[in-house]
Amino acid sequence: MSEKSVFTKVRLGELPGEVLLEEDNLFVMMTIAPHSPGHCLIIPTDQVSNFEDVPAEVFARMMLVAQQLGRVLKRLYASPKVAMIAAGMEVEHTHIHLFPLHQESDISFSAAKHPPMTEI
Repeated sequence: MSEKSVFTKVRLGELPGEVLLEEDNLFVMMTIAPHSPGHCLIIPTDQVSNFEDVPAEVFARMMLVAQQLGRVLKRLYASPKVAMIAAGMEVEHTHIHLFPLHQESDISFSAAKHPPMTEI
């Protein structure tokens, strides 16, 4: 992938966005189209299109971060579950969606909101 993804541009400060965590091989940012408050994305630093092609050690770290963030989101938003989805059709850069899940309908991508950046 030669062109920078929208996620890479946010990580580099070329586009507005909220990066929560940055490590050598991954970063976490808030999504601009959240299903619920707290909806964030776990993204490998290298632009890999498909999650099954992410190097095993990077993917394992992504999953550990997902567990840790999931516990935080569950506590902060008093949700019974935290959803984790690797959809990735809209951006050709692997990303794991993580968000508080209060009801099954929250998991539908048609349920995504588009709040102002100040609310994200």
